[in-house]
Amino acid sequence: MRHFKLHLAAKKDGMVSGPVKAVQPGILIMPDKAAVRECLPHYYRAAFDRDGTFWQDKANPDSVQYATLKSANGKYLNTIYATPVDL
Repeated sequence: MRHFKLHLAAKKDGMVSGPVKAVQPGILIMPDKAAVRECLPHYYRAAFDRDGTFWQDKANPDSVQYATLKSANGKYLNTIYATPVDL
């Protein structure tokens, strides 16, 4: 079964690395958004709620996925990386 380990580009206290389960809402397998949100430090959750879209290289479905977190006024906060793992 596919899962994802999480980490932030800039390490922050309160981040849990998972693993989080995978879901397949369309063609690509991605991390479960509710599970990712629970792993984030509380101060990043609103930014993730605004736009927690994960991106990846479509040519390589086993590549690392990422989601960029920004403040309400568009300022960069951090990037979440989700690395696929099989448990």
